[in-house]
Amino acid sequence: TAEFIAKSEECKHMKEIALRGCYNLTDKGITTIVKSNPQLKFISIDYCTKLTDASIKAIVRGNPDLESLVANGIGLTSLPDDMFDKLPKLGHLDLQNNMLTSLPFFSSEECRDLYIGANGNPLQDP
Repeated sequence: TAEFIAKSEECKHMKEIALRGCYNLTDKGITTIVKSNPQLKFISIDYCTKLTDASIKAIVRGNPDLESLVANGIGLTSLPDDMFDKLPKLGHLDLQNNMLTSLPFFSSEECRDLYIGANGNPLQDP
């Protein structure tokens, strides 16, 4: 994982990254990757179980052109309130099998062709 993170700092033109099941990937590592590659359009971090809500915050802050985020089974408990404001191009958000009890609010203006997969979360009515 450390070798890939170092390489990602050199490859400044990546558009997609799939890190499924990278059990040693940490918040610091994902932050380094997204800071080095702000043009990422697709990020998959399925079952990277050392990641926390801080990784999602780093992705939201660092990748305004993101179109697809897949973060199944990493134990997320919350998402940034301004997530949909910061990611206006997001069309696919897959967050299955986490610990989310709510999703960020988004207005009807933000209600675009957006798929949200949230099965397997203990979501509660607002």
